[in-house]
Amino acid sequence: KGMYMWLYDEGGWPSGGAAGKVSLVEPKTVSKRLERRSVPLKKGEIYSVPKGVKAVFYGDKRIFSGASFETDVELMEYFIKTSDIDPVRGARTDLSEKLTSETFIDLTHERYKEYIGDYFGKTVPFMFTDEACLMTPSFCYDFEERFKEKYGYDITDYFPILFKSQGDNDAENRVRIDYFSLCGEIFDENYLKMQAAW
Repeated sequence: KGMYMWLYDEGGWPSGGAAGKVSLVEPKTVSKRLERRSVPLKKGEIYSVPKGVKAVFYGDKRIFSGASFETDVELMEYFIKTSDIDPVRGARTDLSEKLTSETFIDLTHERYKEYIGDYFGKTVPFMFTDEACLMTPSFCYDFEERFKEKYGYDITDYFPILFKSQGDNDAENRVRIDYFSLCGEIFDENYLKMQAAW
């Protein structure tokens, strides 16, 4: 008939999880995001940073183990939360991780190729990806190292800024710009370009 067909890259959205199968095959691919929780500290109590906590703040000031205060205070602990994996439906995946794209392509694109074969690039010129995105604030495994290498400062010193609305503070806005620029660069490198290359 001379018609063309576009493929949808998987059975749900956002794309990149193969309807949950990616996380079931490779648990390291589950989405990771920066989260925070409030922790009360009583007057004079000595604070210790718990295992798994990336940074702790009192207001905008970073706090380390051994800190104590003259009054009761609320500290904010920042940590990385990974999605729980449902044994049947899997979990949302982290599209900033190369392993996610490799597994996704293997479970979807390569399977389509088995059935469609020579029609790829002819009758089927495109494959549609649906609202593929990162959880925000996203935080892939090597994000801290990559950030410091690219921008020359430690993003963990500025975690509270990532949870604030944009304002008139140029220094804070610069941190947000650097953070989201690197997120976009990693997403482009480890998801978009890998799909396009395939």
